[in-house]
Amino acid sequence: MNLQVLAAIDEAQRLETAGEWLEAARIYHVARGHAPDDHRLAVHQGNALWLADLPAAAWCCFRQALAISPSCSRTLRGAAQVLRDLNRFEEADRLHARSVLEEDPDPALAKWAHSQVLLGLECYEAAFAVAEGRLEQDGAPSALTAALAEHGLELQSEQGIGDTLQFLRWLPLLIRRRHDAGRQEPITLYVPPALVQLIREGLAWLDTPPQVLPKSEEWRKSGSATRLGSLMSLPFLLGGAPLAETVPYLRSPLWAGTANTLLEGVSAGECPLVGLVWEAGRKTDHPFTAREYHKRSLPAAVLDRLSRGLVEAGAMLVPLQWGGEAHLLETLEIPHRQCQLSLGDFTVTARVLAMLDLVISVDTAMAHLIGAMGRPGWVLLPASADPRWLRDRADTPWYPSLRLFRQHHAGDWHSAVNDLLKAFRSSFATRESLGNEPSSLEGPGPELGRATG
Repeated sequence: MNLQVLAAIDEAQRLETAGEWLEAARIYHVARGHAPDDHRLAVHQGNALWLADLPAAAWCCFRQALAISPSCSRTLRGAAQVLRDLNRFEEADRLHARSVLEEDPDPALAKWAHSQVLLGLECYEAAFAVAEGRLEQDGAPSALTAALAEHGLELQSEQGIGDTLQFLRWLPLLIRRRHDAGRQEPITLYVPPALVQLIREGLAWLDTPPQVLPKSEEWRKSGSATRLGSLMSLPFLLGGAPLAETVPYLRSPLWAGTANTLLEGVSAGECPLVGLVWEAGRKTDHPFTAREYHKRSLPAAVLDRLSRGLVEAGAMLVPLQWGGEAHLLETLEIPHRQCQLSLGDFTVTARVLAMLDLVISVDTAMAHLIGAMGRPGWVLLPASADPRWLRDRADTPWYPSLRLFRQHHAGDWHSAVNDLLKAFRSSFATRESLGNEPSSLEGPGPELGRATG
């Protein structure tokens, strides 16, 4: 590799660190002219375009890289990731199958990526089995999985808040099977502090509720995490798809009808109360998480159009955004009712959700909380949505109470907003309908309406 190409790579990497993905891709393209047979430059260009959320352009680069080096495992994994974002799950699966894990620089990551494609194909048993590879140590099951299989007494949440809420659905099944085996000891579950009280209240209906404790900094330093089973390993050990009859699995009589004091100036039945979440988790310290944040969050202009459209259709908006741009509706001068308490505590959020007619959210933890509670929710998804939401459908087997609204094309939030506003005007055709039976949704999902107890 000549000095000119090496200098170009250094400059492109500097731009990538600064998040200037398109400019980095341009420099990689120029460098490829000086080394056309080096497939790595095509991979670098494709990766920069993928991070810029341009999967179609990225696929052109990866296709060219595969033509030069068809058996490079790193190239196969990157190409499969791009095909995943193009919703071409079958082709992505075939590329993952061609990859030689021993040659991949990160085989655990490769297995995790493959498992997500299998989820999109609804091959659940295979997906959960492959996902266990993220924890393997020298080809053997990790201590996390082994401990769970042997004892099942202590579990920990493994990833983010949304994943924790999603995989809690298997905990009642685990407890029931332990009871059938004559084991009555309560399970201890370690989760992020913001979820502790929510899960204590939401799973109190179980015969033997888990003991829920926070994952504190001291707990992490103690090394306990290496000895505990993973919540995300439950579907592999217990088997089965995300069965609809398990929902709602987070429920409590403490949540229904108790939140009227949490909102100012709201009278029940006055107008549809619509919760709104427009920004995903603001994690911008890593290229992938920064990409996900920008891809899933609504730009201010789109939020303005969505919120004004809802207000014009008769909604009273209740912002449920926490952190980041929590006060953006005020900045945009959008009429709304503010929650009186901090939504950083998910127990408070659950009480607020119980009195709302509908929650509209982007793909973030709120969507999973709404679904886990069985509350009516509409989720706005990018065209390259996470495979767990499948593709080309408005419902989800994970959460029967949710309805999905997707971008028609990458970056095209206006198409998704148009579809949502049309559905909202149809579902809430008249304010008077709130006093009678709620209007049914167009498509899958339950009827809208406040819980009464």
